[in-house]
Amino acid sequence: MEQIENIKKFSEGFFKSLNAETVWSGEILLVKNVPESFEKFYGKKSPYNLIFEKDSSTEGEFVGNGSFILNCMKEFLENKGQSTIIKIKFDFNSEEEINRNFYLKNCLISNISRSERHEFIEMFTFLTVFQYLNEKEQLVNQIYIKDGKIIDFNIEKYQTADGKKEDLESKEMREDYNIAKAKVREIIEPKIVKIGEMLDKKLEKEVARIKNHYSAIVKENDGVKKESEEKIEQTKKEEKFLIDDEERRHALGVNTKLINTAIIYYPIYKFGCFLKNDDSARATEFIYDPMEKEFNVFNCNSCKREIRELNLCAGGHLSCEHCLRFCESCRKNYCMSCLDKTCYECGRRLCRKCAARCLKCGKTKCRSHMATSSVCEKCATREKAGRPVFRF
Repeated sequence: MEQIENIKKFSEGFFKSLNAETVWSGEILLVKNVPESFEKFYGKKSPYNLIFEKDSSTEGEFVGNGSFILNCMKEFLENKGQSTIIKIKFDFNSEEEINRNFYLKNCLISNISRSERHEFIEMFTFLTVFQYLNEKEQLVNQIYIKDGKIIDFNIEKYQTADGKKEDLESKEMREDYNIAKAKVREIIEPKIVKIGEMLDKKLEKEVARIKNHYSAIVKENDGVKKESEEKIEQTKKEEKFLIDDEERRHALGVNTKLINTAIIYYPIYKFGCFLKNDDSARATEFIYDPMEKEFNVFNCNSCKREIRELNLCAGGHLSCEHCLRFCESCRKNYCMSCLDKTCYECGRRLCRKCAARCLKCGKTKCRSHMATSSVCEKCATREKAGRPVFRF
């Protein structure tokens, strides 16, 4: 039963390494979109319905020890080390995606443009062969690395296409390869220990059997005749030879080699646009990572909190609803950073356009308390009365 499970895992891993589609339907492995290189090697086009029990009533191609398709898979891996470039495709409407993630409360998007850069994932596919006694097990492991770290990734979840060399950035992969190889060693270690323990037990039984057999022969010849000394010596040599042979037979050979390297890349989208309302406009960039399904973060210009509800103040700043107020003079909406002036006379909160500074007394006042654009009413009244104007 364990052998069948190992063949199932190997078969699934093999076709995944070719970037084919694999789906389990009960005990059947359905395989589609297999690369032409393997189809020609095997001599049959996909899809394949793979079954792993000889007496299965389901129609399909049997995969088991000695089967033609399993032998083809093994030979293909041994002879076809390769490198591939894979592009992950995403299809979506940029404005819809922005509106789904952000609430544009008092502004609209205009003049949207789209550009992209690429993020890269490296996929290393390793074939490990375990050889012991008369058995030969093969195991396929795929390791994905992004930014020098191993990630949990399943490429089958995405729609893919053949990538282009011109989309790739030049990169040294040796360090990432070493990381991936170390991870494979970690993955196969429990299997090595398990097989090793099994072999040790079998070897112990075989050695005990051999020793018991030759111990009996030695006892039969011991002390009978001097000529038997030579026979005893020969018996001990035979015993050692057979024990050494059993130790070789019960040794575990493990060989791991890289059979495929794939560069997987996907776009990071940048949407340049203008946020506009009746009072202002602001150039803005929305950056979207379709893999993580995340946009860049926007912060309120006043309180610096992260916001998903976007308000545009009349000064062109992004604001949360708590920091958006109206100027008590012109009644336009401004953020708290813009409403940093107050009238000395009435205490009204003012935007910078509505706040005026008296050149005589130096105080900030609203338009209703200014006699002219540069002199407040009080200072103007004092001048008319001939009284001195004092600066504070």
